[in-house]
Amino acid sequence: DELSVIAQPMEILDKTIPMLTEDVMEKCVFSTNKITGNISLDKSKLLCFSLPYSKGWSVLVDGEKAELLQTNIMFSGVMLPEGEHSIELNYCTPYIREGLVLSVLGLLCYIGVNVIWKKRKVEK
Repeated sequence: DELSVIAQPMEILDKTIPMLTEDVMEKCVFSTNKITGNISLDKSKLLCFSLPYSKGWSVLVDGEKAELLQTNIMFSGVMLPEGEHSIELNYCTPYIREGLVLSVLGLLCYIGVNVIWKKRKVEK
């Protein structure tokens, strides 16, 4: 009952593509959990990455932490002022540190229970 279709007119495609490719990140280096690159802007703009937004991503702009935004419903982006910028994106799996701490605590509890169990067994 509530179906709607949204279409993008193809006539404006020739005009929008050059506009969208004016300012791009250059000298990009991709590694396992890190992406770096440089960009030069003539005015303040939103830099949109074709990376799915996740709380595990963090961004540094010119070595300082910046806010990573959710853009275009599912992608990541960052607002940049005019000028030359170095961008660094880092990924750390959410809650991995907490999971490691809980795993170590669980292992220590397991070892403790086994030591107590073996001492009680020897005493009998």
